Amino acid sequence: MENILKRYKDCGSCRALRGTVAVCAVFVQEPGNVWTEAEIREQQTAQTEALQYLLQQARVSGVPLRFRQTVRRMNTQRVWAYGDVQGFEDAYANSEGKRSLSECVAALNAAAGTEQAAFVFLFKKEGVSFASCASSVYFSEAVFMYGKLHFPVLHELLHLFGAVDLFYPPAVTKEAVRLFPRSVMYNGADPNCRELDDLTRYLIGWTDQTSPKAMALLHAGAGLTAEDIQRGMAEVFNAEYTTVYFPDGVYYGPIKNWHMEGRGRMEWNDGAVYEGDFVGGRAHGRGTLRTADGRVYRGVFVNGKFRG
Repeated sequence: MENILKRYKDCGSCRALRGTVAVCAVFVQEPGNVWTEAEIREQQTAQTEALQYLLQQARVSGVPLRFRQTVRRMNTQRVWAYGDVQGFEDAYANSEGKRSLSECVAALNAAAGTEQAAFVFLFKKEGVSFASCASSVYFSEAVFMYGKLHFPVLHELLHLFGAVDLFYPPAVTKEAVRLFPRSVMYNGADPNCRELDDLTRYLIGWTDQTSPKAMALLHAGAGLTAEDIQRGMAEVFNAEYTTVYFPDGVYYGPIKNWHMEGRGRMEWNDGAVYEGDFVGGRAHGRGTLRTADGRVYRGVFVNGKFRG
């Protein structure tokens, strides 16, 4: 049985992140969720910064890589349900006069003179961003970004070219936090975590060799099935109680949409501990913080800050 962590390697049209790649950002204008021109410029800047970072890393690694960026807008009278990938892709293809997203990919490659193309659909409404990747049974390659969080576009783009999440299931998480705590595939929502770990470099085609650290991660994923992955994803993104390992500590408690949400406990590596209410990933509500130097703050916290 093939290792589940290699399930997207060399699949679909985005087989390796090298050569000349077209990246098309499509801003979806839904009723009640309309991007302003200023917001579009902000998102474009963030995407450009992510691509420049990849170019820098590619140069250091001796990998030939170029990007050609384009921007489009899709005006729709429908508010699309979260996760309706096939329905939305068909509608977008139709708006471009094509029968499928794969035809849009081919047309973009032809127009840009590129070898590979990636579509990034940006929705202004809130949600968990994700990449829809090609596999042996389903063809769909696009990134779906929600809200104004823009750094994760780097994380999601890497998915299209073979990279996998390293924050679940638990067997993989424990090795990832030990070996690559700053990996963008382990904690892509944190702007301080943008390293390309050894396994990711192998999966996206930047090296043919698997380092001892990459092999350790593959070993952790050996024997896992698609059901294990789906179960792990459900537990991470929405769980009444779970354990999440971060580069600077460990969280115990409920998770909602990959954010700490509800009554939980955060233990930092320096010895600090917060126990109390979390909202949107921050201490918010009533709780107690014990700092690394022994100070205690008990009371109300607002957006991660003690208010008394």
